Amino acid sequence: MKRRHLFRTELKYDFGNRRFYISVLALCAVLLIVALPYRNHLISFGGSTEGKAWLCTFNYAITSEKALLFFPLLVPLATAADIQEELHSRYAWFLINRIGKRNYIWMKSFGVAFTGGAISVSAAGIALVVFIVICRNIPTLNTLQNISEVISSTGIGFIRLFLNGALWSLCGSLTAVLTKNKYLSCAVPFILYYVLTVFQERYYRNYFFLSPKQWASPAYYGNGFCLLALLLISSLLALALRKCVVRRVVA
Repeated sequence: MKRRHLFRTELKYDFGNRRFYISVLALCAVLLIVALPYRNHLISFGGSTEGKAWLCTFNYAITSEKALLFFPLLVPLATAADIQEELHSRYAWFLINRIGKRNYIWMKSFGVAFTGGAISVSAAGIALVVFIVICRNIPTLNTLQNISEVISSTGIGFIRLFLNGALWSLCGSLTAVLTKNKYLSCAVPFILYYVLTVFQERYYRNYFFLSPKQWASPAYYGNGFCLLALLLISSLLALALRKCVVRRVVA
């Protein structure tokens, strides 16, 4: 059975899961709530001096500390516990006998990562449409921003969102497999995000790269660092997840 068909089947199952849509709507609500005070600030100021009002509001929402705090909690909700549930119920062995161990591990790892990224992108996409509507009457005081800059900024923002969602989804899945507890797939990523953030702010104030906030926000290091850090950490988590699943299957 071709991997392309396996991946398509896995995504069809993941996107048909109601927890996927709950995560998207909850995360979208967080982004809207976080961005509303910023929009009101632009209105009271008389316009946006940094470019299109909807784009500034969007960038503020997806890089805000308050919004980023909810990604490790809401993104793993959809599919991060699926591998542990299948291992616990021994349904994983049924699938392995049909498609093979290697295909099963690749299929599930890909599904977890892609679904996590899709949740982040979908929630931000819905929020972006809302921002365009509610910010349409806010004047742009800086007219130097061209269409290519708008497209580039928006596109890079969505790529960061996808990788950030994939990272926390993989983290939740790895936690569930390691602890053999599906409920920790959401709790541990959230706790880990909070602990790493506080640890960096209190003990290593000059080492911003230790904070998960800086992995998803280009405020200090820029987009290049964010994309590289998210991709590298996600790859390491996917590799660790693969190793853990192999050990569980062999045992």
